[in-house]
Amino acid sequence: MRSIRVRKVQAVYHLEIAVNDLLVDLERQNKKIKSIQFVDECVAFVVYETDSDLTEFNKVEVSG
Repeated sequence: MRSIRVRKVQAVYHLEIAVNDLLVDLERQNKKIKSIQFVDECVAFVVYETDSDLTEFNKVEVSG
């Protein structure tokens, strides 16, 4: 049981790093972040506006 919990913590840590990297990239592209939704410890969605006021999203996923 303990090793499973460690893997989940590691997955959450790696997911947070991946989301932060994406946020930095989107910020450099002048995209406006609308929301960040963490589905579970391995999946998150980042919703943002494009330059033409369209709403798009990126799925961030890590294996855990």
